[in-house]
Amino acid sequence: MTLPVNIRNIDHETIRTAADAIRRGELVIFPSDAEYVIAANAFDESAVRRLRNVTDTPSLQWLTVLVAGLKQLNEVAEYVPDGARHLAEKYWPGPLALVADKFNVRKEVTGGGERVPIHAPLHPVAQALLQELKMPLAAAPACSYGDKPPLTAEKAADAVGRNANVTLDAGLIGRRRIPTLVDVSAARPQVLKVGEIPAEDVLVFFEQMA
Repeated sequence: MTLPVNIRNIDHETIRTAADAIRRGELVIFPSDAEYVIAANAFDESAVRRLRNVTDTPSLQWLTVLVAGLKQLNEVAEYVPDGARHLAEKYWPGPLALVADKFNVRKEVTGGGERVPIHAPLHPVAQALLQELKMPLAAAPACSYGDKPPLTAEKAADAVGRNANVTLDAGLIGRRRIPTLVDVSAARPQVLKVGEIPAEDVLVFFEQMA
């Protein structure tokens, strides 16, 4: 089922339909900051396993955990240093993903590892869904692993739509806001992947916090 969404006037009944599907253990496609993603309840082992199969995500590759904001961080991270929390306060929701030691997160999400990437997306549809759910989501680009990430609901549906119960179509993602990935699980933070936030900005921020 594909449901159109006007990002300037989001219909909450539409969002609730998608949220109810996730609560039932189903998969949902929706736009996030950099691409359309397909997602499941991060705490539902069966749903996350199905998400991996649908996207052909390698068994050792982690999925991204999406949260509405800083308040949900403790639900999925064992420990996040004060400096990293302040960094999240500055950039969330937005183009920052933190890698932290997992908490309550299934091995199907982490790829069997002890760490997990956590992102609070800025896209209004993703935010509306996360706030309605009040639970973290495990997410992957709505395509086969390694393929070009879809920027429209149509491309996402062509790739994996037969496996999603609801697709939220908010049109083209005109500007990809790729999050900068920062590992805060060790004593010294490390930028693993540079996105919209320059690595220098992150490192200067932590130097000023020291």
